[in-house]
Amino acid sequence: MSWQPPPPCGPTLEGYVGFLRNIVGIPNNLLPNPPVPQQVTDSMGGLVTDSDGNPVTSAMINWIIITYCIALDIVNCQLRVSPGQYALAVYNLATDRLVNYAQDQPGQNFFSCKRTDMRILSFTPGVVSASSNDVSSSSYINPEAMRTFTLQDLQTLKTPWGRAYMGIAQSVGGIWGIS
Repeated sequence: MSWQPPPPCGPTLEGYVGFLRNIVGIPNNLLPNPPVPQQVTDSMGGLVTDSDGNPVTSAMINWIIITYCIALDIVNCQLRVSPGQYALAVYNLATDRLVNYAQDQPGQNFFSCKRTDMRILSFTPGVVSASSNDVSSSSYINPEAMRTFTLQDLQTLKTPWGRAYMGIAQSVGGIWGIS
């Protein structure tokens, strides 16, 4: 029997849900198991449908799938040469988007508390490069890449997962747009 390389460990929806549970610490009761859309039924057991007749699925599951798909679309394909690093980039960016946009389920406040704690809803026009007052003074040296950040890039810097994604994305340099 000859040696065969292990299967690629790229991102999966199940891996993303595991990342949300084990790394991010989102409570189990907020996450689906398995992470597939569950059709919503009414009190009589009938399927709930939207105005087009499509079955309605759990909102939290939809947010997980939407943010995962968005991250797959955005993360640079150049990272696929390292499936583990690519998976981390996808999971971190998807988590950043989830925390930024997911609505809490009725009776829950996990995401609204995260947004408040991280001041996600506040406007940030740029990165602080100097600050001063009578008691203290500080200054930061900003990398050249920060001068060209978009508003979305600045928003992504507000969460630890967004910053982790930005660090991974910058590792591919000019291909991604940041050098």
